[in-house]
Amino acid sequence: MRRLSLHVGGLPLRWEMRLRLNGSDTVFHTAVAATASHSTSGQVEGLRWLLRDVTREKQMQAALVHA
Repeated sequence: MRRLSLHVGGLPLRWEMRLRLNGSDTVFHTAVAATASHSTSGQVEGLRWLLRDVTREKQMQAALVHA
């Protein structure tokens, strides 16, 4: 959370990760964007997260590289 609260300009931090369903072989490739919301005094009062399933995009990208 400290990294989010110190992030300059209010732009979200972005990264990708793989998620696996519990007890399953199904894997989702997920794009994550996160920002911290601040009070008027500058204290972090919450986090905003956006997760997007990019599995199909990753599969298409891999197919293009293979071709």
